[in-house]
Amino acid sequence: KGDFSGTVTQGSDIRFKHRMNDVTLDLDVMANAPLFNFYWNDRADNQLHLGTSSQYWEIYRNELVSGIDFKGLDYSTLGVAMGISLARKVKELEAKIKYMEERYGEICE
Repeated sequence: KGDFSGTVTQGSDIRFKHRMNDVTLDLDVMANAPLFNFYWNDRADNQLHLGTSSQYWEIYRNELVSGIDFKGLDYSTLGVAMGISLARKVKELEAKIKYMEERYGEICE
């Protein structure tokens, strides 16, 4: 084992990307995703983990999943996608509330 220091980052410079299309995760897909505590079958550390299912996400966003026999999930990309998708939904709901308040007056105090 070696000593490591510094920061690991994923490239995100838009100048190096092509064929982009906008993606927003569906709120129902996020809300219905399994989230559970678990222990790994093949590890003796008996450490409790928190996670979701690669098989679930493979159905909706297969680019997040890797592997054939053992399926891996890109948790960091999923987290970013969920955060941005939720922020977009909140902004959409804020706009609807603003419209309703302008049309019908204050609806919440």
